[in-house]
Amino acid sequence: MSFWLDNPKSGAGQEFLVDWNTNGASTNQIYFISSPGVLAWENITFVVQATDTNATLQFGAQNPPDGFGLDDVSLVAVFQPTFTAQPTNLTVLAGSTAVFSAAATGSVPLAYQWLENDTNLGNATGISGVTTTNLTLTDVTTNSAANYAIVVTNAYGAITSSVAALTVVLPPGINGVAVNPDGSVTLNLTGSPGVSYVLESTTNFISGSGWLPVATNVFDVTGFWQFNDLSATNFTQQFYRLEYTQ
Repeated sequence: MSFWLDNPKSGAGQEFLVDWNTNGASTNQIYFISSPGVLAWENITFVVQATDTNATLQFGAQNPPDGFGLDDVSLVAVFQPTFTAQPTNLTVLAGSTAVFSAAATGSVPLAYQWLENDTNLGNATGISGVTTTNLTLTDVTTNSAANYAIVVTNAYGAITSSVAALTVVLPPGINGVAVNPDGSVTLNLTGSPGVSYVLESTTNFISGSGWLPVATNVFDVTGFWQFNDLSATNFTQQFYRLEYTQ
């Protein structure tokens, strides 16, 4: 809300006030001057908020010997930031890229700041876009696993998004293969604790017979899985791979 005000001549007992009343039972004075002296035309601006379905803008003045000048009273709607899209949880493999995004509306300009575990992030190696709607984390490690959120601010308020968790999963590994006397195969497998991996096998790369699941397991707190493949006794050769399943 804004208006222009002047006082062409000073005098005793001069007063000018503005009330912004959001309901009939209260008076909210937002501007008051007393004995201001001579004033050139001045633009006066306030941010006001209606808390009820009715709002009353009131001006009051006494100004012997002359009147105050009041002109160009205007109300312009402004809006605090509001999210139209929140960041969401991500699970990615270590060494890959994670991108968090959000979208907000509100009176411009809007300012953005990403947080990691409630602390402001700064652009650095592997971290970019901390003051934009898209936060990009490259070559992530298990140290990148954290809670991320974004704060959006304008001249009329600030809002913080919901928290989005980043989970970083270790790449699956086959660290040892042993053929047992009975023809079965024992595999030593590694991965992230609490994460599900599937062990697959094929007997022939050339024929295109495809990879078939052998077993699925959620790794325990050690991140180690030893599996004995009894079905290997049925084949003259067997190839294995371990895959992360999201």
